[in-house]
This record gives sequence, structure tokens and C-alpha cells, in this order.
Amino acid sequence: MPVLPPRCARKERAGVPTLRALFAAATVATALASAGEPLTIGYYPAWSVYDRHYLIQQVERSGAAERLDVLAYAFAAIGADDGLTFADPPAELERPYTAADSVDGVADPPDQGRLRGTFNQLRKLKRMHPALRVVLSIGGWNGSARFSDLALDPARRRAFAAACVERAIAGDFAPGLRQPGIFDGLDIDWEYPATAGASAHARSEDAQTFTALLGELRAALDRRGAADGRRYLLTAALPAAPVVYRKLELAAIHPVLDLLMLMAYDFHGSWEDHTGPLAALQPAAGDPLHDQQPCGARALDDYRAAGVPAAKLVLGVPFYGHGWQLVAPGPRGDGMYQAAGGAAALAGGHGVADYRVLARLAGGERHHDLANVSAWSYDSVTRVLWSFDDADTVRAKRAYARAAGLGGVMCWDLGGDDEAGTLIRALAPALPSPSAPSAPAR
Repeated sequence: MPVLPPRCARKERAGVPTLRALFAAATVATALASAGEPLTIGYYPAWSVYDRHYLIQQVERSGAAERLDVLAYAFAAIGADDGLTFADPPAELERPYTAADSVDGVADPPDQGRLRGTFNQLRKLKRMHPALRVVLSIGGWNGSARFSDLALDPARRRAFAAACVERAIAGDFAPGLRQPGIFDGLDIDWEYPATAGASAHARSEDAQTFTALLGELRAALDRRGAADGRRYLLTAALPAAPVVYRKLELAAIHPVLDLLMLMAYDFHGSWEDHTGPLAALQPAAGDPLHDQQPCGARALDDYRAAGVPAAKLVLGVPFYGHGWQLVAPGPRGDGMYQAAGGAAALAGGHGVADYRVLARLAGGERHHDLANVSAWSYDSVTRVLWSFDDADTVRAKRAYARAAGLGGVMCWDLGGDDEAGTLIRALAPALPSPSAPSAPAR
């Protein structure tokens, strides 16, 4: 049973599936096929309130909130007691917001006994956009160390699933502070089962225990959903590199997941000694590793070949870029697929920068490869190259997702966009005009 129709189907109109009809459909795939538009999903990292001062208010002001179907708040983690731990409780639960910073222009009350912080801002955002769903993402590159040990033990899996439902869904955030209704589900971002990520902690059994963990989470969410009279989302952020996803039991995990969100980026980066597209959609003919290099379309094809319905697959796009220095122009003069001398530095970052920064680059020339759907900027004077998605490539990827019947498009992360919301507006189609007779009313 689906829990969220795309934006185009949220209001009733003749010939357009209604909320009630979509909620009554048998599967998420059925609902998405009926609605005809991919969902739009955006990640919001907990640390955005610090390093960018990107508050929930900016999600609203940029135009992202009205375009999003799902906002994934990242990241919670597995605690030492197999419970669920939040990233930054003082910022998430206690930080008072002034009227100037609050998403609805209303200051938080001064008393300590009520929910404040980012979670309260999410609560307010959902009141402003009742169709928006918010999921709590667990794990991430730096938060996946405990997954392998926990998933190995059936009792620990069950205990963790119960803890996730109690803390996130029931809203048992802290002693004396309970606020249900903020999170509509869970997103699991284990990086990566059976393949060591940042924690260098993985075992061969991870593929099987990952399947079992997702099953426990689905069962726990369904039990809570039966009591609440609704279905809660279970999604997963999954790899787009064959060496990683071919170890997973894709045929076994997709039935318990509502959406499988492919992280179709970081195919090339400044850790390499040559330049390449960060997030190519198609194989890049000029890439020296053309036959082996992963890309978004190859990953999607492999997932579908493993039995995953297209309508459950979500194509991820980056709202950031990777950069190299000491890059020779090469025969085409654009620096792509050339030897590099290390990571480029920009705005305090080393080899990585938000789109909001890259869009303001003073030097360099913008290039596009329409065949593989990639963009980059190369400065022949400073010999610096940045590979990133811009509005043109993001728009093309959205069109690809729609044509392929995919379930959605996803970005990491919302805070990387510029103040005008250039990328999110390219990722999601324009909002329908109330006066347009062919558009669903909003």
C-alpha cells in the first residue's frame, strides 16, 4: 500500500488519481505508475545548521519544500546499547529559534519543556505542507560502523527495530519529551554491507544480515502502522558501484522497501590522479576506464535485471562537485580525462564544494557532455577542474527518470543548492498553474 502520491496527484481532479485512490492501490509501483511523475526526494543533513547556516527556513524559501515529496533527515546512528541515537540533540530538540530564523516566522516559546530545535522546525514545515513526508535516515559514510555487528544477531536486530519505531515514529525523543508525527518512516544508509566503508568494518555475511535487518524494520513499522491505521515508509540509500551492489540480495530486499535510492555519484573524485565526471548518467566514451567505470544508467539496469521494479528505483544526483588542480588542458582543451596533481581547494573545502559555491566561480569555462550527461568547469589559467551537476544535467536526469518509469529522483543534499533553488527547481518540474485547465488544482 503506498503512502505518498507525487505532487501532481495530491489534489482531486477529473482524470487525475486522487489521494484516496492512490492510498488504496496495492503497491508503491502501482501508485507511481498511475500518477506518471517521479517523486522528488531531498536529504537534509543535521550539520547544515552549522556549516552553511542552512536552516529548515531555507528549505521553504528556496522553493524546495513545495517541490519535495520526501525529506530525508540525516543522520541518526546505532547507539552503544543498540538503541537509536540522534546526531545532535541540543540542536535538534532544544535550540530556540527566533521569529527571524523560524520557518513559519514564529519564535519558539521560552519554556524548556516543549520541543524546539530542528525537529520542531520539521514539524512546522509539515504543517505548512501536509503532503510532505519526512523520514529519518540512519547511518551514512561516517555512521555505519555498528551495522555489521548488530545485523549479525537476530535479537539485536529486533531490539534495534523496536527502538527505531519508539524513538522516531512514536517520537520518544528524550525523557519527558514525546512528539509523534514528525517522522513518517525510516531510511537505512549502511555504507556498505559486505564492503568496508569509512569504518573498514564489514564481513561476508553482511549481505544476508542486511536483508534480515530490513525485514525486522519493515515488520516493526507495519506493527506500528496497524495500530495507527497507516503505513510507514522504509527506504534505503544504496550503492551505484557494481563492486558493491552485486554483493547485495536485491531480489530479497526490494519487497520490503518502498524506495531504493541509488547514490549515483562519486564515480570520479579528487582521490584519483586523473579527472572524470562525478556523476555520469551514461558511459563516458572518453573515459580511459569506459568499460569498467560505473554510471547511473548501468546501475539502474543491473538493479532492474535483479528484479527490482523500476517504479521503486530512485536516481540520485549530487548538489556538490569534486575538483582537481594541476590539470593539463588535453587535446580538447577542456581538462576532462587528464592527469591531475591532487585535490583543488575552494571556500574552505579540499577537493569538494557545494554547487552554491561552484556556481559563482569567477574563472573557467563551463562544459557539457550530452552523451553521458555531465558538466564541469575548467580554468586553463589556474589549471583547476571542477566536475558537478548543473541545472542542465539535473533537468536531463529528471527527464531520464520519467521516461524510464523510475520511482523518483533524489539529491544529496538540499543545502548544496544556491539561494534561488536552481537545482531543486530543475530536479522537480514547475508547479502547476491554478489557471491552467490541463493542470491538477493545488
